[in-house]
Amino acid sequence: MALADSNAVGWCDITRVSRPIYSHSGTLGMGLLPSYRGRGFGKALMLALKDARQVGLARVKLSIYAGNEPTHRLYRSVGFQPEGAKREAIQIDGVTHDVHMLSLILPRAELVA
Repeated sequence: MALADSNAVGWCDITRVSRPIYSHSGTLGMGLLPSYRGRGFGKALMLALKDARQVGLARVKLSIYAGNEPTHRLYRSVGFQPEGAKREAIQIDGVTHDVHMLSLILPRAELVA
């Protein structure tokens, strides 16, 4: 959770995929109040990735609105790579948009310094 003046302004979590063949994977969810975006809070929330390997995850995936370039930059800055796109997958205010899928393969614990 991201705090500003003791108030929650953002969150980040990773939920393990429940099917056994995907149980080494987790899905990242994150949100940040608009007035706190672009101020380093998102990067700080990415610290959740550090704990993912410790709970047995080897892969983290996410999907993101294709037009959200600042958030794309954030995810790429911590190592997420594009995997594909879903055309016209979401609607925001009645307008249909593509969604990009990204993933991060976590380093093995013995390689983490």
